[in-house]
Parts: sequence; structure tokens; C-alpha cells
Amino acid sequence: MGVSTEALDFDNADALGYQTKALLLRFAEYKQQILESKERYQDLFMNMNDGVAILSEKGVVKEANDTFLQILGVGREEMTSYSLGRLVHPDDREHSNSYLQKLLTEGFYKNYVGRIIRGDGEIRYLEVNSTAIVENGEFKGSRDIIRDITHRKLAEQALEEARNAEKQFLSTMSHEIRTPLS
Repeated sequence: MGVSTEALDFDNADALGYQTKALLLRFAEYKQQILESKERYQDLFMNMNDGVAILSEKGVVKEANDTFLQILGVGREEMTSYSLGRLVHPDDREHSNSYLQKLLTEGFYKNYVGRIIRGDGEIRYLEVNSTAIVENGEFKGSRDIIRDITHRKLAEQALEEARNAEKQFLSTMSHEIRTPLS
């Protein structure tokens, strides 16, 4: 705030009253600015298209935006009882654990792609970026951004299947052309 008590006239009650009122007004203005800033960032956080969360050292959601919870299929009331590790698809656990080790040793990881089994049982593909929260040299949790890439992964799989079908068709046709019917 930059307010010095040296400028206050403690011997003059009227001046002191005026100065106190000025300080209180300035304090109220700063408080209002902080509240407005908090509201802007809260709005940004809650309305992002990507899921954003702060996790504890055990992988429990401490804070999350609505998108994060919607992607995982978890309600706000149950988020603090969910360890995210249990949502990881069993076939992706080893891969997920290697990224967790990277988070612990390097302090971050980018572009992890894996599957989860949502709270409702639906399997979704996610892309995750994470940074460690470290206090006094001790891992305290992470900041995570997740993106549901299920549609993209399914489209890639469909494209691969179409390419394989095309290869099979061309191989069959090539064989048929080389060996005409007798």
C-alpha cells in the first residue's frame, strides 16, 4: 500500500481523524480491487474448456473447475473422496505411473495420453499436463490440466481401420489380377 506512519500527526486529533478516514478509504478501494480480481480469476477458472484442478500429494482433488469434474464423471460433493489413481484404466496404469514418477523427479510432465474409467463407467481418453506443488522441498500435490480427447482418438482409430481395410482390399485385388479365374 505504501502508507507510512511517519506522515501521521498523532498530536492533532482532527488531522489524525482525517488521515485515518483517508487510510480506511484507501483500504476499502484496495479490498474492492482484490475482490474484483478474485471474481475475474474465479470466472476464468470455472469456465475454461479444459479441466483444471489442484490435487493433494495422494492424488485427491482439492479444488477443481466444473469441466474437470464433468470430464471425470465425478460430482463436486464426492471429489474430495476420489483418488484419481483409481480412475486410470488398468491397461494404462504402468504408463500413468511412469508420468507420476516424472512429476516427482522433474517437477512436471506434458502431454500424457491415457484412458480413464469415469465415475459412470464410461471410458474416455485424456491428455494431461501437470506441474508439481513443492513446499520447503517436499511434494505437496500438483496442478493439473486435462483435456478430453476421446473423439480425436476414436477418429484416429477409425482412420487406421479404414487404412487397414484399404490395404487388405488392394492386396486381395492385386492377387486376383495376378491369378485370373481359370
